[in-house]
Amino acid sequence: MALNTVIGVTNKSLRSSVSQLFGGPYSATQMTYALRKLRLKGLITRIPHTNSYTLTSEGIRFAITYTKLGQRILPPFLQPINSRPPPDYSAHSTRLITMSATISNTQNSKPLLENLAQN
Repeated sequence: MALNTVIGVTNKSLRSSVSQLFGGPYSATQMTYALRKLRLKGLITRIPHTNSYTLTSEGIRFAITYTKLGQRILPPFLQPINSRPPPDYSAHSTRLITMSATISNTQNSKPLLENLAQN
């Protein structure tokens, strides 16, 4: 049995962990909102006469499921996305620059633009 199931977590203790995970500040208001949403969805419950929360059985099941999903199932699916090289847009941008220069250098560019729009 984990210690937090006995004594629970508070807004302050959980907020410090979340701010480390997100790599930035996480306000007390944001944490209050998140805890309220979790409580209303039945994933956590407030320990009576305290400002501490503990996971419900549904919350534990949810946490285990998403932990396994994040560790075992998602990485194989995300690996091909991360290993693809970025697309090479240099040929396209060179053509656009050339076309833009041609249009701006032409004294009467309106007929040229109309021809491009028709093609």
